[in-house]
Amino acid sequence: GYVSPGEMRVLAENAWLGLNLLENRGLSYYYSLANKFFASVQAGVPVLTMNFPEYRAHNEQFEVALLLDQLTVDAVVEAIRRLRSDASLYQRLQQNCILARREWNWEHEAPRLLDIWEQVRRDG
Repeated sequence: GYVSPGEMRVLAENAWLGLNLLENRGLSYYYSLANKFFASVQAGVPVLTMNFPEYRAHNEQFEVALLLDQLTVDAVVEAIRRLRSDASLYQRLQQNCILARREWNWEHEAPRLLDIWEQVRRDG
C-alpha cells in the first residue's frame, strides 16, 4: 500500500535491507526505477532488487545492491543468507550507498533537468 515519503524515510532508516522485488510484467516494469530503491540508498541501506537494465546500470556506477536474475523464494532466501553471512559484502554495499546518495539526489539532478528545460525553451 501507499506509504508517505516521511514514513518511507523512517522505515528505510530502520531497515537492514531494502527489498525492491518486481516481476517482469512488461517493459514499464523492466525499465523501471522505483522510489523505494532510492529511499533505501539514501538511508544507507543495501538493496535486493531485480537484474533489470536500469538497476544494473546504477549498480555498476555504485555497487549498492544484490541483483536477482529471477524472482523466486529460493533466490531471495539465498541472497539474504549471502548478505547475512558475508559482513564485508554487506559493509561494502552500505558504504557504496553513502557514496551514491551524494549523487543520486534532487540537488545533484536538478541542474541537469533545468538545463534540459532551458534548451527546450530556447529551441522552441
